[in-house]
Amino acid sequence: MLVVEEDPVVRHKVMALLKDRFDVIAVSSGVQLPELLKTHKPALIILDVILPWLDGFELCRIIKTDVFGWRIPVLFLTECIEREDELTVKEVGGNGYLTKPFFPKDLFREVHRLLAA
Repeated sequence: MLVVEEDPVVRHKVMALLKDRFDVIAVSSGVQLPELLKTHKPALIILDVILPWLDGFELCRIIKTDVFGWRIPVLFLTECIEREDELTVKEVGGNGYLTKPFFPKDLFREVHRLLAA
C-alpha cells in the first residue's frame, strides 16, 4: 500500500493505523510516485488531494495511464468534498474518498472495500 500525504500528522496517523495489517510505504509528495509504482506495485494508493507540485487529481490521472498503475485502486483523502470534487474523483479514475478528519473505522472500511474489488 502506498500513502501519499503532505501533512505529516495525517501521514503518521494513516501509517499507524495500517502498518500492523498491511505493508505500507508513505511519502509526502507524488514526485517519487512513478518509480514507486515500478518497484513496489502497491495494491492500493491512498492519495491526498492537496500536494506540492502536482495535486492528487493530476497524480491520479498519471497513475491511471501508467502501465504499472492503471489497475491500482485510488482512495483520496481531502479536507472537504464538494459536488464538483466528487465528480473529479470519478473523472480521474479515483475509487473513493474520505474527508479529513476521518474515523479509523471508515479508513478500514474503504481500504477493505477497495482491496476486495
